Amino acid sequence: MANSNERNGRIIVAIVGVILVSALGYFVVKSYQQGEQNEENVARIDELNTEILELEDDIKSFKQTIEDQSLALEEKDILLAGKDKELQTLRDRLNRLKKSGQAKTKEFEETISQLEYRINDLQNTVTSYRAQVKELESENLELTVKVDSLADVGAQLEQDKADLTKSNEDKQNQLDMAAVLKAAEFRFISVSKKGKEKEEKSFRKGALDDLKVCFTLMENPVAVPGPREIYMVYENPDNTVTTNTEGSYSGTFTHDGKTLNYSAKATVAYNRLSKEVCITYARPEADKYQKGNQYISIYCDGSVIGRSYFEIR
Repeated sequence: MANSNERNGRIIVAIVGVILVSALGYFVVKSYQQGEQNEENVARIDELNTEILELEDDIKSFKQTIEDQSLALEEKDILLAGKDKELQTLRDRLNRLKKSGQAKTKEFEETISQLEYRINDLQNTVTSYRAQVKELESENLELTVKVDSLADVGAQLEQDKADLTKSNEDKQNQLDMAAVLKAAEFRFISVSKKGKEKEEKSFRKGALDDLKVCFTLMENPVAVPGPREIYMVYENPDNTVTTNTEGSYSGTFTHDGKTLNYSAKATVAYNRLSKEVCITYARPEADKYQKGNQYISIYCDGSVIGRSYFEIR
């Protein structure tokens, strides 16, 4: 019986020994594995710390990029989005470190907290930069609206100026037209070689010697007073202008940029009141009057101021 108990005791001791050896081996292996994991995590923390340092320097210098007025706001948005993506990548890696199997020592917890604080601080900086860009976008939009508004005001002012100019031109044209003298109440008089005068509307061909054309310059309160050159153009029935170059009757003048012949002229002192004007024309001896309607046109200040006709039968 004693032998049996002794044997059983040895068996129990052996089993306990095996269990102890196995447990010791497990803890040794586990400790070794934990050590390797800790070394790997330390390396990952160092790598993460280095990348955060680089990003801190990069974001610190990024302020100049944000303030660069030559860079479009859209490009700044793209660059900031890139920084957001880099920060999110660092945050994901930090979260994986926090969930790793490393023992939560005070040193580890402090290191993780510091890294997390720095990442959050960088995120706040990027967020402030983004706010600046948004503010610039808002200011640009407001400025664009103001510029467009000023452009509209400028365009309206230009249009008003053009309308005013046209209105003034129209008024000036109306004034110029109103200032043009008018010749009316034509009378046609045959003057014989002896100076005898006879007024007719229709003359016999042989009865017409020199021709005196009389008309009234009508009253015009807006016309400029002063001397006026009055030109008479005498057109034959065949539309040719009859002239007398042998005497001092005929010559040329300019009308609408063209040089025209006149048959006779007179200088008149105009004082805005109605005034009768008479111009005498002596046809050269060699010229013969043509039968038919004879047309008289009166020019002054570059305008035709009156027309009439008489007949030679």
